[in-house]
Amino acid sequence: MEIIPKPVALICEGSTDKIVLTELCEKEKFGNITIIDSCGVDRFPDAIATILRETRPIDLTRIAVVCDADKSFESRRESILKVFRQFDLPLTDTPGLLSEKRKVNTKEGKEFLIDTAYFILPDNASSGNLEGLLFSTLDEKTKGCIDKFIVCAEFNDPVRLFKAKIAAYMAISVRDLYKTLNYAIKENIFNFDNQSFGEIKKFLKLINRV
Repeated sequence: MEIIPKPVALICEGSTDKIVLTELCEKEKFGNITIIDSCGVDRFPDAIATILRETRPIDLTRIAVVCDADKSFESRRESILKVFRQFDLPLTDTPGLLSEKRKVNTKEGKEFLIDTAYFILPDNASSGNLEGLLFSTLDEKTKGCIDKFIVCAEFNDPVRLFKAKIAAYMAISVRDLYKTLNYAIKENIFNFDNQSFGEIKKFLKLINRV
């Protein structure tokens, strides 16, 4: 894992999340955030352990997390808080807000003065994922056409629904069908000025302020 000494460490669960968050931070000029791909929600503890082990206390003031709610917003919120408690980090029950700032001592003998925050995709309130957020930025005509295709194809996997919808959109938006969603995002097929990104931008602005 690459650790860059910026005051805010933002952990996400995958490469696509990292690309989207990087695009938003660059567009909004949020320069205090290091975005770290943990390669899965189940590896958040490894990411936090590495950050605390490899970062000087003077360089770190905040640890934040962004991840999908998936099936249950509440279950994801509890899982994030459980990880924070595992490292005795300060925490808040409310997503999208900063916790209190307090001292955190590590087993390596370091003492950090930090706070935490977390954002649960798509909107800090609902079940769903990043793909659902991306889909919400499309125009109504395009969304309607894709919805009709999904019905016609008799696709009935609720867990993968928005991933399927985004795959369908990519099929008509990216010339090379073998390219990944990460490539498509970099090619600007999604409008990052769309109001659907308002809540996550507000969160990034909050955690960037140190």
